[in-house]
Amino acid sequence: MAGRNPRLPALHRDLHLDAWPFYVKIGLFLAIAIVSVVPTLAFIRWRRMFDHDPAWKVPPAEQARMKRLILVELHLGALIPLVAVIMSRGLGR
Repeated sequence: MAGRNPRLPALHRDLHLDAWPFYVKIGLFLAIAIVSVVPTLAFIRWRRMFDHDPAWKVPPAEQARMKRLILVELHLGALIPLVAVIMSRGLGR
């Protein structure tokens, strides 16, 4: 216990809170979470429609919109490791 530095957690916290990549990474996580709400609700609605009527098909326009939103999520998710590398290299300080 005598060898531990009690200030170390505060220094570590300041290291991340002063760097812009930290906020970009948090923003990417939030953006992905917000964008994923629409496809999730659509999938639930589609499943209910299909359970009610097995002949039901997803409208092509709605299917294209969900594909586009999932593609946006995928691209945003691909940026997270890039920002993590920037953070680990100390380039954002």
